Amino acid sequence: KQSTQEISPMVPLTASNPTPVSLIYGTTTLKKVFNSRPTRMGINLGGSLTNKTVLDRYMKLDLTDQQKCQAMYVWVDGTGENLRSKTRTLNVVPNTPKELPIWNFDGSSTGQAEGSNSDVYLYPVAIYRDPFRLGNNKLVLCETYKYNKKPTDTNQRWKCLEVMKKAADQHPWFGMEQEYTLLDTDKHPLGWPKNGYPGP
Repeated sequence: KQSTQEISPMVPLTASNPTPVSLIYGTTTLKKVFNSRPTRMGINLGGSLTNKTVLDRYMKLDLTDQQKCQAMYVWVDGTGENLRSKTRTLNVVPNTPKELPIWNFDGSSTGQAEGSNSDVYLYPVAIYRDPFRLGNNKLVLCETYKYNKKPTDTNQRWKCLEVMKKAADQHPWFGMEQEYTLLDTDKHPLGWPKNGYPGP
């Protein structure tokens, strides 16, 4: 429950007031202040919602003169449907997947490996400019391989690549359609009127 008590300035330590107990805001101790999860400057300091302007401020930092970037490795997890990602900072800005290091993760947490020998390796296969974080940052599409360097069960791209190589002289093409919806923090479709008709 948020505190509604008005906060007065901190009482300073003086000769007549020497003990740390005197470090209080009015009649609310520091401990109570932090436990009460107060709202300051429009930010809920402990709730589930965040102030979007705080994120926006850091997303707009000018990093164009930096020779570093953040590369977000993205892959399909053990469900075969959901995407996972993890990000690393690089000292150079890569231009091709070959310039990116192979990375790994614990596949037992994504349904891609058993508890033993659970290392799964991320092999970068495509690289894109990050449209969300902008600057030099990159999105990296990855294939997943088991500890023994065999493709994971959900590594469908590997199977597709093998077929494409066999039919390379026929110059095959294929297309895909992927539907998605962006949701706001309240799980409502982004940009959809809150009281719009028909409903989403």
